[in-house]
Amino acid sequence: MNIKDDNYFSKNQENLEKLKKAISAIQIPEGYTYTVPPPSNETLKGNYLNYIPYETLISEYTLGNEFSNPQGTAQGGFTAACFDNSFGLMSVATVRKPVASIDMNVQYLRPVPINEAFFVVVSVISVTPSTLFLKGEAFNSKKKLLAFAITNLAILRQ
Repeated sequence: MNIKDDNYFSKNQENLEKLKKAISAIQIPEGYTYTVPPPSNETLKGNYLNYIPYETLISEYTLGNEFSNPQGTAQGGFTAACFDNSFGLMSVATVRKPVASIDMNVQYLRPVPINEAFFVVVSVISVTPSTLFLKGEAFNSKKKLLAFAITNLAILRQ
């Protein structure tokens, strides 16, 4: 998969079936509740497009006017929430256990437009027995980089 490919942001139903299988294999410890994808995904108008197990998840988001800042573009915290949503799903699909964010750092390069689809591509950097390291990039429909992020997540034990 290469971002230069015309179909990079196209939906791949075959790969999304692999994502569903990974989600169904999540080991939920007693006392935890887990909703995947989370309700916030609907609020953010998230749509999962492609998944390569243990490597990459591509999601599409469209933030409405209710998420705008005074300039009429997406408020940065809501862009970060889109990264967080994608990081969360990729992490549980990768380790098949609940996780908790340790930190997340987002760098903004261009404004994220309101009412236009943009794409979040998250990838696994490394997995240790206790921690998962992910990176993400947000692109507009012209494949211009809007923002990038990194996160570290704790793999929760039973």
